[in-house]
Amino acid sequence: MASGARRFRARDAIIAILVAALILVLIQGASIRRAGDQLNPGPGRDVVLAVGKPASWVRRPGCRCTPSRRSSRAGCPPTPS
Repeated sequence: MASGARRFRARDAIIAILVAALILVLIQGASIRRAGDQLNPGPGRDVVLAVGKPASWVRRPGCRCTPSRRSSRAGCPPTPS
């Protein structure tokens, strides 16, 4: 092995995968749920929906709510009274 070359451990690979999965959930959470809804019933669909349902709660498409626009935007949670 060349001097100065860095060796990566298995833990580094797992951390990289978890970071990539977190970014995917934050950016495309609702898409994961829609993909699960389109799958045929079975264990694969159950796994995709188990990840996709909470992911869609984190990231709702089209909902960039601000207090002044909250009631006028579809898909945004109502303003608490």
